[in-house]
Amino acid sequence: MTIIILGGSGFLGKSLIKRIEQENFSYKLLIHKKMIECNSCFYGDITDEKTLENNIKEGDIIINLIGQENENMFDENIKGSYNLLNSAIKKNNIKIIFISSILVYGKSTGNSSNEKDVPVPTSNYGIIKLLTENIYKTYSRLFNIDITILRFSNIYGIKKESGIIMKCFQAIENKKPIIINQRGEQTRDFLHVQDAVEAIMLTIKKQVSGFEIFNISSGTGIQIKNMIKLIEKYSKKNIPKKITDNKLGIKYIVGNNSKAKRELNFVVKIDIEQGIKNMVNES
Repeated sequence: MTIIILGGSGFLGKSLIKRIEQENFSYKLLIHKKMIECNSCFYGDITDEKTLENNIKEGDIIINLIGQENENMFDENIKGSYNLLNSAIKKNNIKIIFISSILVYGKSTGNSSNEKDVPVPTSNYGIIKLLTENIYKTYSRLFNIDITILRFSNIYGIKKESGIIMKCFQAIENKKPIIINQRGEQTRDFLHVQDAVEAIMLTIKKQVSGFEIFNISSGTGIQIKNMIKLIEKYSKKNIPKKITDNKLGIKYIVGNNSKAKRELNFVVKIDIEQGIKNMVNES
């Protein structure tokens, strides 16, 4: 089995590749920046259809990690997915795993969101991810392609350069205050990168048929102010911060992971407290 990884040079991708190598799977990796040297790489851009068509011929499973939140996310998600899917339909027995986000659900009333909920995204990122999911869903049904959507919650870990957890660590190091909106009372679902990678590996091995969506999340929410307390507890340092009443952002979003537990045997092994403790020890 050969796995094609699109977007493997990012935070999640690097961790995934390490695990795939441990499993001795054959893989090819799309790299956008040619300055990165890699024996298993091919260079190109997901928005260039020829790049994909020429390099996925030998692939059995394609994992698309491209399209995270940045200035190019519309092209990478929408145009990139059309290119990928138009290349994939020319090959028999291809399976695709697309990385999405629980942000497609939008606002929540205080209950964890599950895959049967009607998504009502409130952010540009969530809207684009939902549009992209629908493109995959249409192609899966029209061309009988096996496609699995993994809706991840907030992935964190020691080498991630973005996100509220890393911003807290950076605030300690730089001694510059971080702005905390909603007095830190907003609730988020954090997933350690090792658990995220494990979910992808389970999806690869399960080889899910048809079109399926899974929430890959901790299933447990924590208020930002309590997450901050954990970092301060284990680092034994105060985080410079400016607390505001600004209502920016979603108040509550947690992903229900019952379906992933039931059908993928997904189990969260690193809860938020242990994950932060590990980050403090590794930093």
